[in-house]
Amino acid sequence: MFSKIKQHTIVTGLVLLLAASLVAGCAAPAATQAPAATATAAAAAELAAPAGMPPLPAGADGALPAGGPPPRVITPTLANIAYATASSAQMLDIYMPEGTGPFPIVVNIHPGGFFGGSKDMVPGATGQAMLKAGYAVASIDYRLSGEAQFPAAVQDVKAAIRLVRGRSPGPVVLWGVSLGGASVVFAAAKDPTVAGVICDSSYRSLQDTVQHHLQLFRGWRWWLRIVPRWPVAELTLFWIGRRGGFDPATVDVRAAAARLAGRPTLFVANSEDRRMPKEIAFDLQTAAGPGAEVLIVPGKSHGGAWRDGTAAYEAAAAALLDAAGRGAATPVAARGGALRGTEARSRQ
Repeated sequence: MFSKIKQHTIVTGLVLLLAASLVAGCAAPAATQAPAATATAAAAAELAAPAGMPPLPAGADGALPAGGPPPRVITPTLANIAYATASSAQMLDIYMPEGTGPFPIVVNIHPGGFFGGSKDMVPGATGQAMLKAGYAVASIDYRLSGEAQFPAAVQDVKAAIRLVRGRSPGPVVLWGVSLGGASVVFAAAKDPTVAGVICDSSYRSLQDTVQHHLQLFRGWRWWLRIVPRWPVAELTLFWIGRRGGFDPATVDVRAAAARLAGRPTLFVANSEDRRMPKEIAFDLQTAAGPGAEVLIVPGKSHGGAWRDGTAAYEAAAAALLDAAGRGAATPVAARGGALRGTEARSRQ
């Protein structure tokens, strides 16, 4: 009996140590505020930018750094545009469709579990389909763990929305995968002017995903069943909140989905995704109410539905973009000042 209790204690301690190491960065102080550009530099950047587009930061040429991510499947029209000044991570790229505009905009929030990922992660086929649907795509980087605390990613999404809306008063649709999927629901819940949401492979809540991943961990090897469900899940949540400086109970995607107020919303999942089971998509759909749809794509990957079911994904995304754009298209065209592709290309 003593030996079993000792094993219990050791394994539980190792699990908690792993959890603590994963979330240790959440409590790190935010990066020092970057100095704002001088008036001269800002004016020069404004003059260098295409008409109707956000100004480029001084020195930005859109080139990928040596040793950086692999080439994109689609190439941005403008790259490395600062949408805030708190961190060098707060950058976005803009992909413009063909035509003269004005264009509505999709804001893309990449996956990465708050530990990695990049704005370069724009799924080529689906991104191209959005461009063909007449939407510009703004893909953003945001502050990650180790630099900022929750809800920094959601705040960054909102800041990016403000920038693109300042340059294009057209409808804004949010699109995110995995952590990005959760972030777009949180951001849209706080911004009733967001016209639509594509939430791909999100979790249900922080509490739910900690408990679910603990269960996956226990099933990885037969001897890991010695790890108790209680109190490991509760202690992990406690230390996540303690280190991150927030209440884990507030990280509830389902509650946020209930505040989408019937806006066009698409929840996407792979049929055999063990990390984020497809049942989550249906739960979020129920919470979001009228206007929410679900797309389940056959496959075992997490966040790979755009690749595993490209045609179905493109069709569902196109339907959502059409529904989101119908309500705001006329006022946008009347107000003007939106992103214009032909004009932007002619002045590059």
